[in-house]
Amino acid sequence: MGIRISVKQGESPLSLQDIADLSGLAYGKLNSQMVLEKGKLGDLVVLYDPEAIGRGFEAELKDDEILLNIPLPATGHEIQIFYQLADTLCKTCGQDSFIRENERISIHDQQTINMHILEDIQTCSDAIMKMDDEIQDGQHHVFYIFAALNPIELGKEEFNKMGRSLEGYANVLHTMQKDRYYYSHPHYYKRDDNSIYALYFIGINLDTVIPVSPVSYAYLKPNFECNDFFVFLPQGHCILFDDFIRSFPFAKYYDPNHIRMSVTERQIYRMVLDYEIDEMTLGSVINPFYRGPAYDDDNHKCKVTDKNLDTHPIQGFNHMAVYLQWMIDHDMVNDLLYQRIPQLHQAEDLRYIIQDSDYFNGTLSMFHFTEEGQNFTGWYYRFGFPDGYPSCVDNVALSMLGSERYHCEEYQDEAYLFVPYNEEYKKLLSAEIDKAYQQYQKEKE
Repeated sequence: MGIRISVKQGESPLSLQDIADLSGLAYGKLNSQMVLEKGKLGDLVVLYDPEAIGRGFEAELKDDEILLNIPLPATGHEIQIFYQLADTLCKTCGQDSFIRENERISIHDQQTINMHILEDIQTCSDAIMKMDDEIQDGQHHVFYIFAALNPIELGKEEFNKMGRSLEGYANVLHTMQKDRYYYSHPHYYKRDDNSIYALYFIGINLDTVIPVSPVSYAYLKPNFECNDFFVFLPQGHCILFDDFIRSFPFAKYYDPNHIRMSVTERQIYRMVLDYEIDEMTLGSVINPFYRGPAYDDDNHKCKVTDKNLDTHPIQGFNHMAVYLQWMIDHDMVNDLLYQRIPQLHQAEDLRYIIQDSDYFNGTLSMFHFTEEGQNFTGWYYRFGFPDGYPSCVDNVALSMLGSERYHCEEYQDEAYLFVPYNEEYKKLLSAEIDKAYQQYQKEKE
């Protein structure tokens, strides 16, 4: 859905560069993954206001006409500058009218132009409210938007920020695109056996947006199939995509299926040591499996076996399950997680989902939560702080086990692994999270 305006060229035809210059806007061309290459021209040019980045609109040349196309829903500001550019082009080309869809409109008929601007803005406003309704009642989990700079996935969290208003929609789109970052997208390659694999490229100390699960927005050929995804690191190193994502459990939220990160040279060195695959593997691997270390020093489950503790390994997930349940109860879980694990709401024992699901891999990560959940977790889930969640877990263990049992040699300073996973434990630990969240909200004000 969109609006097209055509303007007839004058005696001296304008080029796309001329149109970009006349607009006074930033511009670029889209690559195959709908990511903007700033400052470049192609068969068409995307124009956008860098001070109010929304979806942008396109200008292209066809025969003796200039075509302007704006996708809907656009922002109110973009609709206004869209019509302003049509007016500027008419005056530059010596024309006194333009064609909107099939209607010829005089540039002197400001009443009709204003009527269409208001109609278009109302259409966009109605579309936002309809999309919000469909998100809130579960008809859709996300809407895919081709924004000015890159594709964006809008989920419940984003629509809640919009407040069912076009102004809110504009604020969300601008906020998500205003910072300088590299939007990593797949580059496809064919092997000798004609199978397809994809590479995501990552730089050092470069603010990067990358999907949690591989996604392609390209217009791919029918029957195109790619199941092998990798991340290409600086200096020619390559690792499996899943290994890369698992290395950043506390990356920042971007949208329901994307995270933001900046990878340091030290982190790259660590990933290369743990996960690097060689060129021969890259050329022949099919349906890659997880190749991460079999042992993680920070894994609570491993403590049970490593220290030969007399308790069940599932106990290592007690405190994580309580935290995840609290997040579910307070609507702070990423909608994408419900898509992948539909039984999450009704699970009798979340510990086994955290242990067994590939989307948890035995741990909680920032991208499991909404932006509010991530902000609270970053504030609360801190080690070495007396009011941090790990300390609260130990305090609950102390209150339930008593001082003598808590400090006994048998528990080897891991008493929290021996607390029974019962209703008392869940209520006590949940109450600690409640108190922490109240304090967090006070500090935000």
